[in-house]
This record gives sequence, structure tokens and C-alpha cells, in this order.
Amino acid sequence: MDTIGDFGLPAALATVYKFPTLTYSIYSAIYQSPVRFDMAGVLAFYLVLVLAAAMGLLVLSLRRSRFDFLNAKAVRTVKNRPRHAWLYNAAVGGFLLICLGVPLGTSAVVSLLSKTGAGLTRDNLTLDHYRALLAGSAGDHRLLDYAEGMLHSLSVAALAAVFSMLIGFVSAYVLSFTESRFKSAIQLFSIVSLAVPGVVLGIGYIFIWNQQWLEPIGQHLYGTPSLLVIAGIAGAIPYAVRVQLGAFGNVSGTMLKAAAMQGAGTLGRMRDIVLPLVRQSLLLATLASFGTSIFDLALASMLKPANYSLMPLVIDRAFEFSQYGYATAASVVSCAVVVLLIVVLQLVGRGLFLYMDRIRIKGGRQ
Repeated sequence: MDTIGDFGLPAALATVYKFPTLTYSIYSAIYQSPVRFDMAGVLAFYLVLVLAAAMGLLVLSLRRSRFDFLNAKAVRTVKNRPRHAWLYNAAVGGFLLICLGVPLGTSAVVSLLSKTGAGLTRDNLTLDHYRALLAGSAGDHRLLDYAEGMLHSLSVAALAAVFSMLIGFVSAYVLSFTESRFKSAIQLFSIVSLAVPGVVLGIGYIFIWNQQWLEPIGQHLYGTPSLLVIAGIAGAIPYAVRVQLGAFGNVSGTMLKAAAMQGAGTLGRMRDIVLPLVRQSLLLATLASFGTSIFDLALASMLKPANYSLMPLVIDRAFEFSQYGYATAASVVSCAVVVLLIVVLQLVGRGLFLYMDRIRIKGGRQ
């Protein structure tokens, strides 16, 4: 489902190889002249049918899968050292090196080459692509300002991460500690956007939020950054819910029942009992949602407002102009910035949690 719905790779390769895919054909139908919304809708429907079939196989396999219950019996286990473990590790390491290390390393190298075809020589090494990146231009083509696009992408991803974390917290609480009749529906909607590609989401948002009757009531969101945030939330919710469900599974429902018997309301139980126990998972869910939202090329391409630059679009447009050095430099800087932000925020969050614990302990002693 993830592979057939991918848009970034076909979009990048479309400038070199003519190998049409469903996702890129949907995008082309929207951005060709004349615009073919009918064709985009039909192709999106075909893609949804394929994904629905795959989702049906997944649900069927899960229902027929074997499961066991944990009990209080202690069973002694003996760990066996696998034979030829070094061979398995070498095979997995080599596979990951080819799949991840080669493209990442190649991008870093190309960003430092003055001429891509001249090879990796000392005379061919340069930092001009990074200087052009900061200046907002690439060769003879004036591109969208990278710094502005990066700021916009970070802002949209941050808002989507915060809102998806809050929605995921409430959803995980309902799924873990309540007997609501809507649990099945919440469970389904929390994973359905994993199967729906960004291109299909973008088509749907265009059809819904581009209606004329929404203008008088101020809800004509197409062409505004707000729609990018909403789309980012839809794509990040599955990750936020899945991360938090794991932490909620370690919280005993007995404490919540005892608090309810003492008169604590739902919001009080969520704030005073669950939140302190799962706060680390909230941080991880926020960071995971942030990382998944910032590089979504499909939604950025289809829902961006006019004259509104976004980081994935700056990189994609550089590829279209065959400015590979500029594009790879932007990719390297973007990945470094996002990883650095995630690491720093995680460290700051952990330090803040420790500080709050110390304050709480001091208050309890007094």
C-alpha cells in the first residue's frame, strides 16, 4: 500500500525516465492544460480500489491470525545463540547500505561537485551549491527561496504534529480505557490514511474545500496554508495513535477506575493520571508526526497556495531544471535540519520532564 501510493519517487524520476504511475498520472491530470478533474477522479478511484483490496487482505489475515494470552505462569526460557549470526548481520547490513547508504551518500557527494559528470576529484569539489542554496538561486534559474520554503514547511509540520498528537491522545485513551461503541470506527479511521496516498487526499481536499458555497461562510480553504495543516494532520494521525497505544497498554486501568470511584472526571483522569505516565510517548508521537509531515511532496504540490514556497517543492523544481547539485544540497541541508530539530527537541523534552519531576517531589515533601 505504501509503495503503490508513493509519489515522491515517480515525480523525481519522471524528469529522466518516462514510466507513468497512477499517482503521477493523477498529479499530471490536475496540472495539465486543460485541467482534467474528471480524469484525476477516475484514476484516484482506481487507486482506491487497489488499496481497498490490499486493506481487505490485511484485515482478513489479521482476523485469522493466531494469538495467545499472557498469564501469571513463569516459564524458564533458554536463549540459543544462532548459528552463522555474523553472516545474517553482514547480509542485512549490506542490504541497508545499498538501499539507504548509496543514495544518501551519492546525494551528499553530488552536492559537493561542481560538474556532476566530471567525477570525484579535488578540482571538482565546491561549496557553490550550498552558497546558491542560501542565496535562493540555482544557476540561470531563479528558484523559490529555500529559506522561506523551509520556514513554511517547518511551521506547517509543527502545527500538524501538535494537533495530531492531541487527537491521537484522545483516540488512544478511548481505544484503551473505554467501552465506547465507536471504538471500531475510531480504530479504522486511525489507520485508513496510512492506506490512502497523499495524491488521493489532495484530490479529495480540492473537491471538498474548493466549493463556491464555502466562500460566504469563510470556509473556502483551498489555496490557504490552513488546508496544508489539515492534510498534514490526516497523514500524521496514524503514527500518533500507534505510538501512543503502545504506551497506553502499559497503564493499568485499575488506577482510572479507582479515581473514577473517588469522583474524578474523565478530563481529570486524563490530565492527572494518564498524561504523567505517557508523556514520553506524547513527545515521541509529536516528533514522529513532525518528521512524516515535513517531506510530503504530494500534498505540497497539490494544495500549496499561490506564491507560497515549500521546501519539498524547492527541491523538486531544482530537479526539474536539472540543477542536481542544488537539489541534493537542499536535500542534505533539509534532512540535517529536521534530524537536528528532532534530537534537540527530544533532549529538551526529557530535561523538562526531569525538572517537573523534581518540582513535584519537592512539593510532596513540603
